Amino acid sequence: GTAELAAVAAGTLALLVGARRFARAETAAQATRLRILQSVLALLVLAIVASALHRLGLYEARFGFTRTRLFARAAIWWLALLFAWLAAAPLLPRLRAVGTTLAALAALVGLLFTLNVLNPDRRVARENLARHAAGASLDARYLRVLSADALPFLWDHRGEIEGRDSLLLARTFDAWQQRLDARAARTGWPSYHHAYRRARRTLGTR
Repeated sequence: GTAELAAVAAGTLALLVGARRFARAETAAQATRLRILQSVLALLVLAIVASALHRLGLYEARFGFTRTRLFARAAIWWLALLFAWLAAAPLLPRLRAVGTTLAALAALVGLLFTLNVLNPDRRVARENLARHAAGASLDARYLRVLSADALPFLWDHRGEIEGRDSLLLARTFDAWQQRLDARAARTGWPSYHHAYRRARRTLGTR
């Protein structure tokens, strides 16, 4: 559903950019109608965005959180902000002063900034463990493929995982310990990586 949403959003964005650049109104009434139609079109895309966000929430509730779903959620929220702006801009002169292309670029930069600040792998680990604490099943195999960003959180909450999942996670810690020790032995300060250093320090407390 996310790919279809992206296609609809891209097509609508191109249409709105073209309308602002090439559509010509001969009278004030025509200009008003054109702006209203642009707002309605953006609102219709917002309805699709809301539906996609709801469906994604159902997937997460049923199957758990993954990087892909987290990236999709962040992208959908920024699309929602962009199209909310596109719906309001034709009717508000101050917003109309900002170009549609500039607004789209701002949304893209905002998305990239959000993903960097969000720490996706740690967030995925946290949400899946919270879901497990509420009684849902835990996909420990997926937790094993998360990056070093998630390791300190998983280590601090390892007591919440029991049975076979606990054994899988213990093997993950062992594998990461060997990988991090080997990396530290063959690299120097030019290869400094904060997430690796923090993970190695955390696992070194065992």
